[in-house]
Amino acid sequence: MIKDIFRFYLKLFVFAIVLAAIHNTLHYFNFYALSNQEFYRIHGFNFLASVFLYPILAYAFEYVRNKAGFVYLGLSIFKMLLAMIFMAIIILPKDNSVQSFALQFLITYSFYLIFETLITVKKLNS
Repeated sequence: MIKDIFRFYLKLFVFAIVLAAIHNTLHYFNFYALSNQEFYRIHGFNFLASVFLYPILAYAFEYVRNKAGFVYLGLSIFKMLLAMIFMAIIILPKDNSVQSFALQFLITYSFYLIFETLITVKKLNS
């Protein structure tokens, strides 16, 4: 189980670096306005959510394999609720337009969700 978690962390780290590099490149060419702090918040939240929730999924694969799909679904819903709270904390206190931040957060969140889904489906099929 520990080897599986470390393999996921390695894949996640590479994925996060590539995604952040692409996002930073688009940010560099001013496709979307975003401060460095907001950039780090977006990628930090998604990366840390994946880091902290995957060991629970790995535990489910190890000990309750027939329920691992349901565990993944529950963790995805929990992560979505955390994302909503995170977005509310960032967006509600601000008076200026934060549409760019929200859009970029949702796109990044979607890429992380697709990545985690592909890893989980592959693991479920093995």
